[in-house]
Amino acid sequence: MTRLIAFLSKHRRPLFVGILFLILANAFALAIPWVLKEAIDALKGPPPGSLTRYAFFLVVLAALQGLFRFLGRWTLIGAAREIEYELRNQLFRHLLRLPSSFYQKIRTGDLMARATQDVNTIRMLLGAGLMYSANTLLVYGASVTLMLKIDPLLTLVALLSYPLLFLAMKKVRQGIHDRFEEVQEQLARLSDKAQENLSGIRVVKASSLEQDEVKSFARLNDDYVQKNLRLAKVESFSQPLASLAGGLGMAAILWLGGRKVIEGSLTLGGLVAFNTYLGMLLWPTLAMAWIANLYERGRVSMERIEALLKEEPTIGDEEGMVEMEALGGDIEFHSLTFAYQHDGRRPALKEIDLKIPRGTKVALVGPTGSGKSTFLALIPRLLEVPNGHLFIDDLEITRIPLAVLRGSIGYVPQESFLFSDTIRENIAF
Repeated sequence: MTRLIAFLSKHRRPLFVGILFLILANAFALAIPWVLKEAIDALKGPPPGSLTRYAFFLVVLAALQGLFRFLGRWTLIGAAREIEYELRNQLFRHLLRLPSSFYQKIRTGDLMARATQDVNTIRMLLGAGLMYSANTLLVYGASVTLMLKIDPLLTLVALLSYPLLFLAMKKVRQGIHDRFEEVQEQLARLSDKAQENLSGIRVVKASSLEQDEVKSFARLNDDYVQKNLRLAKVESFSQPLASLAGGLGMAAILWLGGRKVIEGSLTLGGLVAFNTYLGMLLWPTLAMAWIANLYERGRVSMERIEALLKEEPTIGDEEGMVEMEALGGDIEFHSLTFAYQHDGRRPALKEIDLKIPRGTKVALVGPTGSGKSTFLALIPRLLEVPNGHLFIDDLEITRIPLAVLRGSIGYVPQESFLFSDTIRENIAF
């Protein structure tokens, strides 16, 4: 979560302003029950002329609360959107820096799920999650303080069930974490299946495999639904637990508080205000369950994003690069042997010696799997070249800046690919 903290630190100003707006919104909201208490207690005396004043105060407080709550939400959600934008750009830049070998060991659908849904989940954690977390802390702190001011014993009785609620929520959080991880992994498999079929639609149709692929996709989709239902089952415990805690507290207050009003140790206005503050705890208590859900989802998503960002590019510029702007074009292979990391059976190329002078035309001929594509991919360093075996203009290829090397080579792979753009843009790419 270190990277997430760095993003929060970068956007600390709007986050601070947003939380300040929330503090003001809650201050005005918490003042309303106290004004109501004073108004009700004032009814015991002669007909008061101050009721109009109390009503005016209530309207003003409600309006100010609404204004600052809007400003707080707008500021915090806006900051979360900015972080989402930066994180998605950072992830995309990093993915483009990774070598071809990385994409041979990870599914495209998995990458798509991480770049879209996982980033969205993190944005929800930083936006709504942070906003409701701050709101919950503020409301709990201020409401409990005011409840203690009205009646300490009543406060203790009202909150008696809450420690058990927090223990139960801890267990629910762990269940959410484990099941959401399963959901995201299954979504990656589902996305990968869709991507493979759409990319290879000609092969699927030519082989008349549409029905087989539909059944295969349906099985993956069913697994995805089942995993989501398991997650929903765990999440569904949260709100009933919070409602139960609030309901028990309310019932205890009606019984004990009513007796105190009858005895005269508590005013009617005080009981109304106390019940209102206790009622104000109900939504933050329910939100606590939602926040725990968001936090666990966000933590899983951030772990998945971090795993990608920790992947280091294995091909890049190193120390000792030769400064140049272009290449002449003489290519020479010296006893080059190359094996893929994931293939321990035999090398793809073995003891290749070849010199290709500038301007020469060379055709590579061989059966499928003989290493022609591998041979060509080594020249622009799409695959990492063993040191001391490939030279261009008498320079070892690893000493040539990558931008210069690839900018000097026209590489047309055997797999045809069209971007989702015009023919003109595809030709110009």
